[in-house]
Amino acid sequence: MTNPETDVVIVGGGIAGLSVAAALRGSGLRIVLLEATSSLGGRASSWTDAVTGDTVDVGPHVLHNYYLNMLTLLESLGSADQVIWDDEQLTTLATPAPAYTMRLRRLPAPLHLLPAGLALPQIGLLDKLSNWRVGLLAMSMTSEHIAELDRMSGRELVERLGVSRRFREWGWNTAAMTVLNLPLEACSAGALLRFVRQALGHNDIRLGFPANGLGDLFVPQCAAAVRESGGEILLDAPVVSIGVGDETRPLEVGLRD
Repeated sequence: MTNPETDVVIVGGGIAGLSVAAALRGSGLRIVLLEATSSLGGRASSWTDAVTGDTVDVGPHVLHNYYLNMLTLLESLGSADQVIWDDEQLTTLATPAPAYTMRLRRLPAPLHLLPAGLALPQIGLLDKLSNWRVGLLAMSMTSEHIAELDRMSGRELVERLGVSRRFREWGWNTAAMTVLNLPLEACSAGALLRFVRQALGHNDIRLGFPANGLGDLFVPQCAAAVRESGGEILLDAPVVSIGVGDETRPLEVGLRD
């Protein structure tokens, strides 16, 4: 694909690519966004079940009030009011029974989570206490630590830190799928610990959920921003090569036939 009238080629129509496209609106640059699949949104999208009509989120559909970059994006797109915030509780854990509602206490961080965590009926005290090294690392890690943690999986990290098998299977597997939309063995330990640090570091943490589907928060708005600025979105357009151009030869992007 070569087009001398194209100023910016964005490869990938997930949340990262769409965010870049939205940020460039009004810049005067002509954008072409290439997405390998037949839909936008990537791992942060949603679909409608043909039988029930329900909206099903594919990705990390749980937001919180310290996802500052995401909230800034939604504000710029005019969709921030489509997030429903839970001010009464942190979350409810339904399995294994009995269901248990975790509520924050008016204590300094990170103590605000301690009473609710210790009271969890689904898991034993020793299993809960096996997480103390995870919490300590999350609260003390630096940017260098995060870069190092990004080289290992979440499962490798919690095993190294001595988290019990029962808590790994019940707690951390669920957290990885809910927050990052990846199994514990596939998600970045750094990304997982960032979430833990945010939850432990703020005693006013709140969770929010899309009013409709996760993709409804940003996909149509970002796509409209591209098209309204004269840009183009190509679906089913997997990129197989990128040739770096120069002053006399434009950048070339090879697409699969």
